[in-house]
Amino acid sequence: MERQNMLKKIAGLTLPEGQNTSSNGTAAELLSSVLKSAPEKITLLTLGPLANLAEAVQNDPSLAGYVEMIYIMGGAGPNIITRCQDF
Repeated sequence: MERQNMLKKIAGLTLPEGQNTSSNGTAAELLSSVLKSAPEKITLLTLGPLANLAEAVQNDPSLAGYVEMIYIMGGAGPNIITRCQDF
């Protein structure tokens, strides 16, 4: 709620209350659950490190069959090597 009040004060934005509750499981468990419950194969768009996806697939290799495509925004160009390049 504090974030919503801050946005309203700064930008004049009013956001609706969220309808989803938080998950008690790990990100890998949530990803596994979402993939398995989808009515068709999922296309994933990853915007950061792939640790949660890797953990989910290590725990259940059959998850690969639930994924149609993975788009990865990441990597480094030539001469760009830092310890934070995945972010």
